[in-house]
Amino acid sequence: SLEEAVRLEPNHLSLYSLILEETTPLYRAVRAGRFPQVDSDLDADMYSYAMDFLGEMGFGQYEISNWAFGEDSQCKHNIQYWRNGPYLGFGAGAHSHYNHMRWRNISNISKYIHQAMENNKGIPPAVEDLQKLKKMDEIRETIIMGMRLTNEGIDIDNFFHRFGSHVHDIFGKEINRLLAQELIEEYHSSNRKGIRLTRRGRMVGNQVFMQFVE
Repeated sequence: SLEEAVRLEPNHLSLYSLILEETTPLYRAVRAGRFPQVDSDLDADMYSYAMDFLGEMGFGQYEISNWAFGEDSQCKHNIQYWRNGPYLGFGAGAHSHYNHMRWRNISNISKYIHQAMENNKGIPPAVEDLQKLKKMDEIRETIIMGMRLTNEGIDIDNFFHRFGSHVHDIFGKEINRLLAQELIEEYHSSNRKGIRLTRRGRMVGNQVFMQFVE
């Protein structure tokens, strides 16, 4: 249980709802009636309880599914990912995002080594899938992933410096609608201003994110 996990005195906890993937034995077992279906109401109640309980225990929620005992315990790699920042992955099957491109290295180790030795110039070596990102795709991804960060959300100034446009100029209608529904909120602090999910918005995060999908 969550209480037992806290008694182990971790400095970080990641909590995810159960998602049944079609290719898994558990999915087939649920379909066959050997296990009950996921109860969405119970799932929401458990998530609400986790936010309350972990807050009382001194954990800060810094992302929809992640809590840390102090800022130093937050996952720096994942924060970089949720900010849609650049990162490089090395080795077979590794993923990278850099210079308006996203790519995945070859998963097969022998093929990866062979291709890396070829050292193709102009593109990352040993790439299995390379995608050049359009500006609007990066904007949408930045908003959707950034909204997962429960404290900072979308930093208005950082967004402008990165894309040369104000987020309200691009998605003003969507933002105003979500503000009226109290699913997001505007905030101002000494060094940052932005928009982020409300507690209610965290409960239905995917519904919020869909507003920014084409």
